[in-house]
Amino acid sequence: MEATQRAISSSAGHQSQALAGCARGATSICRTAIRAASTKTSPRRSRRAIRFRALGGTKRKAVLAAAYDLGINFFDVTLDAEKEALGRNLAEMPPPYEVYVQTRPEVMNYSYDPGNRKMTDLALLRAEVERILKILRRKRLEFLNLGPLRSAIDGDPDFCVQGRGQRAGPAEGRADPVAAADTFSGQEIYKALIEGGAFATLNINFNIADDEPEQEVFPLARKSNMRVVVREAFIKGVLFRLGREAGLHDEALLARAAMKWIGARPASTL
Repeated sequence: MEATQRAISSSAGHQSQALAGCARGATSICRTAIRAASTKTSPRRSRRAIRFRALGGTKRKAVLAAAYDLGINFFDVTLDAEKEALGRNLAEMPPPYEVYVQTRPEVMNYSYDPGNRKMTDLALLRAEVERILKILRRKRLEFLNLGPLRSAIDGDPDFCVQGRGQRAGPAEGRADPVAAADTFSGQEIYKALIEGGAFATLNINFNIADDEPEQEVFPLARKSNMRVVVREAFIKGVLFRLGREAGLHDEALLARAAMKWIGARPASTL
């Protein structure tokens, strides 16, 4: 095992061999290989979504149908084009059970709004939720994903506690969406968002290439009675590219291995 790990760190070829081993259960080797490979290359961002091309076509409907067959009841969308497509598809293909939708306010999260001040304006946030509901064709939004960056907290030490105990939802008569914490600024900012007490859930990347959250973030969230939603199990598709490079073309097998790794984490972690 030690010899294999040394080879992984020095040879791209051995990284691919280690990835193939993941499908056979060698998740520790797989994690090392992906971590090493991902430091050298990163997937190109697709610009198609930015151009707001038409979404919600045949392929999306097929995915939605498959989700229904599997009993999936949680759907997450980002940009307005995705919101509109999901709302249209749900109307065209009514789910056979209750579903829950999570989305984010437009041009408020991450670097779209320098300093992230807009999301602290409750009147503006309520208006945005109302706008989102119209796009989604829904009467209720279950989860609102709010993603400040480090610059927001550095610029205002009280940023994380703003909104605590206040209504951040739409007009009276409608249930408030659950506030979900999110960030791309690292573990320390996640910890600050948890400790601020303004959020009920946490969205965070967690996979065989990135298991850092289980060191401090997950235990803190558990202590704060905060629910955690892990994402990017397939590392934004990089897992499958690495699989192909390793000669492993069974994407379903790789997907099951990645999900099995998450499911095998100790109950005290997740």
